[in-house]
Amino acid sequence: KKMNGIGSTILRLFRLEGGEMTKKIIESVIITIIIICIMFLYFSIYMIVPIPDIIKIIIGIIIFALIGVAIYVLVERIKEIRRREYDDLSKY
Repeated sequence: KKMNGIGSTILRLFRLEGGEMTKKIIESVIITIIIICIMFLYFSIYMIVPIPDIIKIIIGIIIFALIGVAIYVLVERIKEIRRREYDDLSKY
């Protein structure tokens, strides 16, 4: 029985050579997406709450800066995984 669509694509990713590497990348991406969704939720809540607009702008800038940092950290993590540096803590 042959699978089509997203399910088969994900299964192929896990079967690729270096499947552990691919799995770690997917895990990192999923965690980053969850964190970004939580930040957007906070942003949405603060935009609804009746507070002065200047505070809303400051909070928005902070939240979007944190989203940028999360994406930067994800990119760095993917680079580390591709260099097979799975355990950062062993350096320290």
